[in-house]
Order: sequence, then structure tokens, then C-alpha cells
Amino acid sequence: MIPIIAIANLTNGIISALLAARLYARYKKSMPSGQRSEGVRYFIAFYTCIAIMWLLYATPGLVVSDLYLIMILQSLGDVLVYVGSIIAVQIAFLALNRRGAGMIVSIGLATTALVYILGRVLNPHSHIVSEVAPYIYWHADIPGWLAIMTGLAAAVSSVIFITTFVMLSWRARDNADVFRRSMSLASGMLLLFAASLIFFVFSTGGFIPAMTASLLGIAGLLITLRGIPHRNEPSDSNTPADLIPTKTPQEKRSERVNRFN
Repeated sequence: MIPIIAIANLTNGIISALLAARLYARYKKSMPSGQRSEGVRYFIAFYTCIAIMWLLYATPGLVVSDLYLIMILQSLGDVLVYVGSIIAVQIAFLALNRRGAGMIVSIGLATTALVYILGRVLNPHSHIVSEVAPYIYWHADIPGWLAIMTGLAAAVSSVIFITTFVMLSWRARDNADVFRRSMSLASGMLLLFAASLIFFVFSTGGFIPAMTASLLGIAGLLITLRGIPHRNEPSDSNTPADLIPTKTPQEKRSERVNRFN
């Protein structure tokens, strides 16, 4: 039997790791040590987190076969969903220069992560093996509310992220490059949002939903990468966050607010 979903997740994990490494290399090369972008650091952390998550999801059938050990590794992957959600929230509120609000939302997400961990400790059921010839895959045997809570946590962070960058793209609609960046970030996260809903909320362990979520996830990361700023590019296109209209158009032309630089 072929562990097709594990193979797909392994592919996604490798691609995510390569994207994280590429982003880090460009970040180190293009940004002097004294001008390192906090926003790009968050994106590097986000891609690294997603890479580790998918590699953990890829372990069944490829690395381990013990159902209880699979449950532990997959649960760690779920915890990283919460970590990635917190990072995405931090990126959005950093772009809006609303760190305080971002911290409040992050604390709420961290609390749900603790609830999830407690729920898994109290429900330590091993994973279930399913076969769709010639394929084999594994899915969790947990209370539905735990899976839904994980999906909703990812959904909350995704909606915040998407709303932020759609708003920024509208405010920057006269700047084609910044508009493209904002929409790339929003569109990529929209696909990640759809993937999380399918995987955690609407999926009941089915083969097709799991594969669909996996493919949507990697597509979302690839699109999001197009919107991440780099220091070696023109200053007018560094980031959508630098066009937040916190000042009048006249003031912005003389002193632009750029939270990613």
C-alpha cells in the first residue's frame, strides 16, 4: 500500500523548508545586519514552522508505523498549526502598527493551544488506519471539537491576515507593485485558510479532503512568497505595510511609515 498523503505532506514539507531557506538566504544577503526587517523574520519563522508541521504530518508510514507514536507526532504537528497562526497574527498587526492588539489575539490563540494539548492528554487515542486501494493513510481519533477548534484558530488568524492585506492593497491601489504584493499575501493566506478549514473542520479523515488540503496549502505558501518584501528591491515596493495611510498624502510623501524596514 502507498502512503500517498504522507508522501504529499513530505513533498510539501521539503518545498516549505526550501522556501524558508531561500527566504533566509535572500534576507541575509540583501539586508545589512543593522537593518534587518522584523517583518521578514516573522515570515521566515512562519515558513519554518509550516515546514516542520508538514514533515511531522509526513511521518506515518514513511518514518513510523506505531499508531500511538503516530498520534504523538501528528499532535505535535497540530500544535505547530497554533504556532503558525500566532506568527501570522503578529505579521498582520505589525503591518498595522498595532502590536498591543496583536498580543491580545496571540494570547487568545496560545490559550486555545493549551486547551488542545490538554484535550489530547485526556484523549490519548491512537490514530486510525484507512485504506483506499492502492493507498493507505492515517487519521486522528479525537473528539470533533478538538479538530474544529484547531481549524477555527487557523481560520481566525487567516481572516485577520487576509483582511489586513486586502485593506492595504486597496489603500495602495495606485501603486501597482505594492498592490500586487498585498494581494499576493492575501491570496496566499486565503488558500492556506481554505486548506485549514478542509483539513480540520470539514474533513472526517477522508482521503480526498486530506489531499485537497495538502495541495491548497503548498499553493498558498508559493503565492504568499511572492508578496514578501526584500531589502534589495526598490523602496517603493518594499512592503504593502509602508503605505498604511496613518498620515495625509502630503505627509506620507515626505515621511513614509514602514514597519518592515
